[in-house]
Amino acid sequence: MKMFNRPWLIYTFAAVFFTVTMGSVSCFAGAWTMPQGKAYVKLSMNAYDSDESFNADGDESDFEQNGTFEDRNLGLYVEYGLKDNISLVYSGSYKFLEKKDDLVKREFNGFSDMDLAVKYRLMNNHFGVASVQGLVKIPNAYDDDEVLLPGNAQVDYEIRLMVGRSLYPVIPGYINFEGAYRLRDDAPADEMRFLGEFGVDFLKRGFARIKAEAIVGMDNEDQLTANSNPNLSADYDLVKMSMTVGCRITETWGVEVETIREIAGAKVSKGNTYSAALTCLY
Repeated sequence: MKMFNRPWLIYTFAAVFFTVTMGSVSCFAGAWTMPQGKAYVKLSMNAYDSDESFNADGDESDFEQNGTFEDRNLGLYVEYGLKDNISLVYSGSYKFLEKKDDLVKREFNGFSDMDLAVKYRLMNNHFGVASVQGLVKIPNAYDDDEVLLPGNAQVDYEIRLMVGRSLYPVIPGYINFEGAYRLRDDAPADEMRFLGEFGVDFLKRGFARIKAEAIVGMDNEDQLTANSNPNLSADYDLVKMSMTVGCRITETWGVEVETIREIAGAKVSKGNTYSAALTCLY
């Protein structure tokens, strides 16, 4: 398996993961399901910028011909409690993409892939919460012959196991861990995905969280597929870390700001994301 041939990736994610778990908002994501009839909605504005990439050995290099890549998008995440132990999840975005260098400029404006998921809570007791989630990624919002694709133009399937635990009354926070396998339907390699998350409340309405995420390509792609979007390699590895600070303005409305840094990888772009979001819980 390729992940065992890339010790630098394992060491990097392990170091970040250790920081996250030792460093751990209310829990409305991760292993927790929404109460029946309740919904959590997050509308975000996101900006991603990159002018360099990780090569196959994990080394950083600039894009050729002074190239740059920008992804500006409006994201929507919705989680609805069908029952106390079953949540329905939707995630999608409208993207404004631009990739340019000294020779050419490519653009795309439109909807990207849509994720539909069902989360089922397996356990909720004094040990913590455990859930399993099945997800389907649907690419029907754009044509697969776009000059700059917003997604890989195929259906993906994912199964994810999530476990979480509240840290009350020791501290007002929680920890959450996830592992997933993503089957990518055609030529691109399948993926294993991992996440560690720690969140904490502070003051009266403030909260913060930190996440470490890793994507490991399974090295089983049928062929290398050409794509001008540097985030859509056929087989890649990526480790990223995010930090979020937010405030619950009322019991219903909240705001968040987030930064995401891509810190290690192979055969994929390296960049930073900045995000501002409005949340609603009703």
